[in-house]
Amino acid sequence: MPVIADWALDWETENKVEVTSSYFGVGVKGLMFDKLIGEEEIPIEIPEMPTWDETRPQQFQAYVSSYSIDSFFSSWVEVGDIATWLNATMVPANSTVQLTTSSLNELLPGIEDYYGPNVPMNIHFNVTSVGNIEIAEAN
Repeated sequence: MPVIADWALDWETENKVEVTSSYFGVGVKGLMFDKLIGEEEIPIEIPEMPTWDETRPQQFQAYVSSYSIDSFFSSWVEVGDIATWLNATMVPANSTVQLTTSSLNELLPGIEDYYGPNVPMNIHFNVTSVGNIEIAEAN
């Protein structure tokens, strides 16, 4: 994949392309991976996926399984960065969510006791693993 060095996509089709007068459909198994590490199968079962749903009026339909989404994020943390700072000053003052010791105490128990209530917080996060993403129909 040209976006990131060493990021690759292994894709295959188990069945022939379906072509009718109303649609063109192909099922693709897509596994994304870091070429330096090699292909790592995602430990989930690949679900049966539709190629065309006649009950839906859209002329273009695309279905993506949790298998492909899991492989995308699992490989992304190997080849790229999902890291940034969330700063208290970046959140608008009239927002219902404020980055303070009080608002973060449920996520980080004890931070409010240690630093005091309502102290503005800057948070750096770095995602090192992503998996078990669930996708549900009509959601």
